[in-house]
Amino acid sequence: MKQSPGARRQPFEVDESFYERYEGLANRLAIAERDLVIYTDGLAALEKKLMQDADDAFFNEHKKRLPEVLQRREAKANPEFTRMIRAKAQAQGQRTALRAQLDIMKMRFEEWRTRSADRRNSI
Repeated sequence: MKQSPGARRQPFEVDESFYERYEGLANRLAIAERDLVIYTDGLAALEKKLMQDADDAFFNEHKKRLPEVLQRREAKANPEFTRMIRAKAQAQGQRTALRAQLDIMKMRFEEWRTRSADRRNSI
């Protein structure tokens, strides 16, 4: 729930739910990073496969090999390649969003820690 700019929010307290949420975000981040590696490596492998397929199709029709630059062009024009790029972009976006959420939680924890230390020192 968003607050208006002048509204005062309740002081943040660290409790068990904070650690559970943090762990959940960290686990989701690990999955997003794993997916990003899979899509990145998969994209390279898919490009090579599609280049080979384009070369083979050209060879079957013309009995000569397709230049590499044209193989690459054909591979990148393939809808399967485009789908993989979109999946990789989605994984990247998810990773960025989860990192931001974890950074916010870290900042709130530091705020709480400072406030707790100040409270102890004032006693």
